[in-house]
Amino acid sequence: MLFFNSYFLRCYTCNNYYSFYINFNILIMRIKVQNLRSSNNNPVPNQFLIYQNDNVYFQSYYSTIAKIDSKGGLILDSNRWDYSRTTLKYLYNFIEQFKGFRPNKKSLTELIESNEIKTTNLN
Repeated sequence: MLFFNSYFLRCYTCNNYYSFYINFNILIMRIKVQNLRSSNNNPVPNQFLIYQNDNVYFQSYYSTIAKIDSKGGLILDSNRWDYSRTTLKYLYNFIEQFKGFRPNKKSLTELIESNEIKTTNLN
């Protein structure tokens, strides 16, 4: 969808008015946020799933911990993926839900070292 706004500009030298248009291309993103669910299917406070376009993010409190991109690739935040035992616990739930396997810290570290899982700054 394209939006145009029309404006007029007056030239004080010749006293003529000139019209011009500004094109406002607006990209509307759909974002859905929900609490991560525990193994008992209860909402977990401060642990969120964020659906944005074709990506899914796992956020713990105010930090983005992991991302599943539109191609199904898993990307972890290089600084925060193993921040605490609680973060790891819910990261494992996230990976199990979206990738189909339940890792542990050792297996995640091995996958990162072999470049099967990418890390970057997600915050």
